[in-house]
Amino acid sequence: MAMTKAQARVVGVVLVVIMFGGAVGVVIYQMRKPDQAKVVVLEPAAGAEKTSAATLAPGPAGVVVNASSSPVASAEVLVATPDNWIDVYNTARRDGPVVRSDKDGRFAFPPMAAWTDLVVRSTQGFAHVRSGEMPADGRVVLQAWGRVEGVLRIGSNPAADQPIALQTRMMPRVVASTNPSSPMRLIGSAARLGLSQTVRTDENGRFVFPRVMPGMTNLARDAPRILQSGGRMAQMHTVASIDVSPGQTVQVEIGGTGRPVVGRVVLENADERLPFFGSINLMTDQTRVGLRMPPNWATLSEPERAKFYSDWYRSMRPPLTAPVNIAADGSFRAEDIPPGQHMLRVSSQSVDPTIGSIEVLAEGELAFTMPPIPGDRSDEPLDVGTVKGRLRPRVKIGTLAPALEATRADGNVVKLSDYRGKFVLLAFVFDYGSARQPAPAQLIRSAAVLQDRAGSQDRLAMLAVMLPQQPNTPPYSAPAITGWTVVAVKDWRQRLDANYTNAPGTFLIDPDGKVLAKVSPFGNASYAVLDRTLELMNWHAPGVAVVMEKLPADRASPAFAFKTIPTISKNDAGQNAVFSIVDGRKADFGGDVGILNDGLGPRHDQDESLMCAFQPGSVEGRIKADLGKILAVEQINSYAWFKDGHRWAQVYRVYGTDGSRPGFNPEPKIGTDPASCGWSLIAAVDTRETRGGTSLRDDDRGQAGVSIRSEAGPIGKYRYLLFVTFATETHNAWGQTFWSEIDVVGR
Repeated sequence: MAMTKAQARVVGVVLVVIMFGGAVGVVIYQMRKPDQAKVVVLEPAAGAEKTSAATLAPGPAGVVVNASSSPVASAEVLVATPDNWIDVYNTARRDGPVVRSDKDGRFAFPPMAAWTDLVVRSTQGFAHVRSGEMPADGRVVLQAWGRVEGVLRIGSNPAADQPIALQTRMMPRVVASTNPSSPMRLIGSAARLGLSQTVRTDENGRFVFPRVMPGMTNLARDAPRILQSGGRMAQMHTVASIDVSPGQTVQVEIGGTGRPVVGRVVLENADERLPFFGSINLMTDQTRVGLRMPPNWATLSEPERAKFYSDWYRSMRPPLTAPVNIAADGSFRAEDIPPGQHMLRVSSQSVDPTIGSIEVLAEGELAFTMPPIPGDRSDEPLDVGTVKGRLRPRVKIGTLAPALEATRADGNVVKLSDYRGKFVLLAFVFDYGSARQPAPAQLIRSAAVLQDRAGSQDRLAMLAVMLPQQPNTPPYSAPAITGWTVVAVKDWRQRLDANYTNAPGTFLIDPDGKVLAKVSPFGNASYAVLDRTLELMNWHAPGVAVVMEKLPADRASPAFAFKTIPTISKNDAGQNAVFSIVDGRKADFGGDVGILNDGLGPRHDQDESLMCAFQPGSVEGRIKADLGKILAVEQINSYAWFKDGHRWAQVYRVYGTDGSRPGFNPEPKIGTDPASCGWSLIAAVDTRETRGGTSLRDDDRGQAGVSIRSEAGPIGKYRYLLFVTFATETHNAWGQTFWSEIDVVGR
C-alpha cells in the first residue's frame, strides 16, 4: 500500500557508519516523500583531516629551550596560518593550532597546508619564529619576558580605573637587495599576530603589564570620540614609547607634569552644530632622520646589517599625543602639556552606518607654544584662544543632490537632473585600471536586487560615475556594467562638485532629487532604504483579490486555523507540483524546498526542519512551482509560522505562465523581470504593517496566512508559478520568510 505524505515524512532515520580516511563519520538518510531521501553528511570525527593529503606539508616541529639551553616542558606552542592568527598576549582567542612541549621540550604539529608564524609562550619566556626561518636543529630559544610598570596622573591627581593599552612593535627583517638604488628591503613581520593588551589603573593610578615581549613598545590612552550621530568611537593617544629588554622591568610615568591648555572651538560659516574631538601633537626636540645606508653597506654581513637597521629603528620613536576634551559648547581643556611648540588639531566626524567608513565633516588646527614651566608643573592653564573649525563639503542627507554632468562611452552627456521622477542609485567608482572600487560584480548584484524590489526599471535608475585615477592616460574606456548607465568624468577633480569629491560614495536619491541616504553597494543597506521608502507591496491583477490574516501566539497552532483563509491542504492541486529554487541560496539549516507542498506544515513555531528559508543575509530569492500540467488556478495560499516577527512576515510577488508565450524563460534569475520573458504578474503580497519592516521584532510569535483568489472564476490558467521573495527587513540578517507551506488550489 502506498504511503501518504504524512507517513513518508516520518519513515525514520537510518544511520550508516562510513570511513573518511580512517576517521568515522555518519550519514543520515531521512525520508520525507516517497522515493525521495535527504542525505546529510556529518563532520568526520575530531582529528580527521579535511584537506587532501597531497596538499599538506609536515607541520613545524622542534624543541623549546631557555637561554641556558635547558629544555622547557609544558610550553604553549601556537601556529598562525593564512586563515587564523594568534593573539600573543591574551588567551581568549587562539584561532590557530596549539600544542604543548613534552618533558624534553619537544613539540610537533600535524601536517598542514601552510603556516606563517610560530609563537612559544611559557612562564620562562617567549619566542617567535617566522615561516621559513625555523633553525636547522629545531631549537627555539626563549627570551625572558619583560615587565612594564607605571602610574597615570591627570594633573597632580592619580587617574583611577583608566584603560592603558600596550602595543608591541615588531621590527621588520632586513634583507639585502640586488637593486643598487635600494640596497636593502624589509620583510614585514607579525602579519598574523595580535600584539596588544590592555589593563586598567588601580585606585592609585598604577598599572602593570607582567608579560611583555622584548622590543619597541608603545603605551596609549583611550579617549572617546563623540560622533555626529551621538555614538562614540575609541581614539587611541600614544603617550609613551619604550624599549623593553628581556627580563627587564621598565618604569613609566604618564602625566603629572606640564601645564593645562584651554580654549574654544568655533565652527566657521555654519548653520549647524557639530560635536568635535581633538588631540595635541607634542612636538619634541627629536629630529626624525630618514634611513641612510653606511658607505660600507655592501661589505657588511647579514647580522651587521640587521644590527644597523635595528639601531636606527629603535631611535625612531612615534610622535606622542595628548587628548583634548571638548565640551558641547566648544570649550576645551587638555592636561599635562610640556614646554615646546605643539600642534592642536580638532575634527568632527560621522561614520557611514552601512559600511563603517569615517567621513570628516569639519576640521581645524592651531599651532601654539607652551613656555618653560618652573618646577615642570603648573595648575595655571594656558589659554590658546580660538580654534576655527572649517566645514568640509559633503552631500547632506535630505537636501537636493548637487548637479552632475558626465559622459557616456558614446559621447552623449548625461545629467543627474535627467532622472527626475525616478529613484536613482548614484555610485562613484574609483577606476584604477587594473581594479575598480566598488567592483562591477558588486554593482551588478546590487542593481539586480534593487530593480526587482522597485518593480520596474522605469522606477529606479542606476548611474555609475567612473572616476579615472590616471586621467592623463588616453584613451579612457569605461566598462559596461549590466543594469547600470555608466558614465565618466575624466578630469573629475576639477569638474565634479566638491560635495562629491570630498567624500565619494553611493547615494540613493528620491524622485524629487533629494538625497535619501548614503549607502553601501556591498551589502543590503541600499535595499533597506529603498524598502522603507517604497509603499508596501499590495498590487494584484484585475479580478484578483489578496486576503491576509495573522494569528498571534495564543491562537497559533499546527492547524493554521484562520477565519478567512483555508487551513493547509493535504489534497490541493499543488501536492503534485515540483518546487525548485530558481535563484538565491537556500539556508543551510531547515527543510528542503519540497516541504512547501507536503500538506503538513511545521509542528511548532521553532520547527525549522519543516520550514524552508533562504540563507541569512539574503535580500531576494526565487522559487518555481511546476504544476505538471496547465491548471485553472483558483487560489494560491501561503503560510508562515515562527517565534520572531521578521520570519513569519511574507513579502513576495507571484507570477504565472502556461509556458507558451514567445521568448519564455522558465528560470528567470534575479535581475530579470519575469514580465519581460513570458510571465504574468498575478499579485504582490506584503503582510508587514510598516514600510521596511520597521515594526518587526524578535519574540513576536505568530502565523501569517495569505490567500490569492479570484473574485469570480479562476485566477488564470498556468503550468508554472514563480515566487519572487524579498527580505522582510535587513537590520537583522535573519529577516527572511520561513515558509511553512504553499498550496495551489485548481482543477
